[in-house]
Amino acid sequence: AEPLVRKQAINSSWWREILSRVQTHVVGASVAVGCAELIDQRAWELLLVTTVPMFFAYRIYKAHVDAFSEEGRRRDVVDALDHGICVLDEDGHITLWSDAAERILECPRERAIGKLLTGAVRALEKTELPRVIAEAQSTQTVRVVRDVTVRTDNPRTLEVKVIPTSGGVTMLWQDVTLRAQAERVLKRNEERLAL
Repeated sequence: AEPLVRKQAINSSWWREILSRVQTHVVGASVAVGCAELIDQRAWELLLVTTVPMFFAYRIYKAHVDAFSEEGRRRDVVDALDHGICVLDEDGHITLWSDAAERILECPRERAIGKLLTGAVRALEKTELPRVIAEAQSTQTVRVVRDVTVRTDNPRTLEVKVIPTSGGVTMLWQDVTLRAQAERVLKRNEERLAL
């Protein structure tokens, strides 16, 4: 109703959005009308026969809702971590991109999901990371890449842990820029003292 009131163009995805949100309500209303009609017609034997499929339908729906809420809780936990997390499928396309990965790599989730890692974050093309990911997948061993320098708006030094899985690779990103800077300053001071 809002686009009509404001005399704006109606988005073409509007119908799909409405249909996806009202499916369960339509099914529930249909079941309620069917049950009311069976009770009104005093068709007790049919009502008993329909109870079993309705029970199974309820169980399937409940399992779906539980899985959906579990996925939401899992995403909340992943996003609460300081480490960035991303998951690549076996073809190298990004399937999961946490809020911390968004912040660390300065790449929004919308631009990352479904793309290759080097396509989403161009600054990683010139690093050793693509080679290490391929090695980790082929050898099925965990690899850690220290001092990955990403030249974005805010240059950062990252430590990346590459964990091969059955369906691809999970990567843990940690911003170690401050630690790397402190190590460089310490090394310079050591060199000065040695002179």
